[in-house]
Amino acid sequence: MKKSILIKWLFFLSLYISIAAHPSYGQSVSIYDQGLNMKISTYTLPQGWKVDHRIVTTTADFTRFFSSYKFDFLGSGGEVIRNVAPVKFSPYLGESVEKIWHRTIVQEIEPFGRFEGGQLTQSYYGKYLFPQFANYPGIQLVESNISGYRNGKAFEGVCIGFLAYGNYASQLTGVIIISAKGKLNTVLEKYRQINQSKRENPAYTRRINQINQKKNQQYTNYSQRIMSNRQAQFDSWQKSHQAAVNAYSQSSAAFRAHLRGSSASSSSSNGPFSTQDARNNHIQGVTSFDDAYLGYRVKKSGEFDYWYTDGYGNYHGTNDAGFDPATLGSNWHRAYPVGN
Repeated sequence: MKKSILIKWLFFLSLYISIAAHPSYGQSVSIYDQGLNMKISTYTLPQGWKVDHRIVTTTADFTRFFSSYKFDFLGSGGEVIRNVAPVKFSPYLGESVEKIWHRTIVQEIEPFGRFEGGQLTQSYYGKYLFPQFANYPGIQLVESNISGYRNGKAFEGVCIGFLAYGNYASQLTGVIIISAKGKLNTVLEKYRQINQSKRENPAYTRRINQINQKKNQQYTNYSQRIMSNRQAQFDSWQKSHQAAVNAYSQSSAAFRAHLRGSSASSSSSNGPFSTQDARNNHIQGVTSFDDAYLGYRVKKSGEFDYWYTDGYGNYHGTNDAGFDPATLGSNWHRAYPVGN
């Protein structure tokens, strides 16, 4: 099955999980898409349960399916079954499923109390409720356990997700089930019964297929453009970086040549020192030395009658004939410029 078909088909998991004979008890409720002004489906709820929903499909924004999405089944004992709107993301743009999942779960359970958990685990409850999708090609069941407090009472729950990967656009949807602590299995069974009671509106299915097929193509095109722009930016950065490296290398080479006392006549420590070299030094106000420690010719600022060195590349110049080099340190001794 093609990835685009899987992505489009996964959209319906939040609204159309399964179809079977509905139970003979409870009340019948219809779910509407107010954006398209169409009935989505009909459910039969257990006694004491109700539905709270507001679903508005957006046709203009290809990055999301709905401009408003709330679809909750609520029990009389504080139970909550929240259907999660499909979320698009792109692993190629650095959006990991773990990050998207955690952010989605935090946003979805925040109105119902203070809960902790939400780390992805292997599916257990998901396989129980939706065995037909446990090994379905292209679909991965993911799951997280949560626990916390609602209205001062201990609650627990499970978050079940359906994940479909695409080449550029992936999609995640699911359901969050919350119950009083110790009652989760009972609520899971009620949810299974609610799913079995569902009756779909075929006209809505056809209409939403058309809309989402167009959106998925637009999102794929968008992701491809982003990737292309990032590659172009990276290529441009590489060129700029290489140019900077080349400039630094040239500058470094020139600086090393300067330290070696390079000139038109010679850059060797023991090479000839011409009259032109002496004239250049005078113009620059420097004095040249063949430094035995450094191993190459160096230039020092100043033109003095007397020079001294410590033998480690350091020099001191003075015009004082009576200068005592011992004042600089015990190792300092007379140094003689090149050509002197």
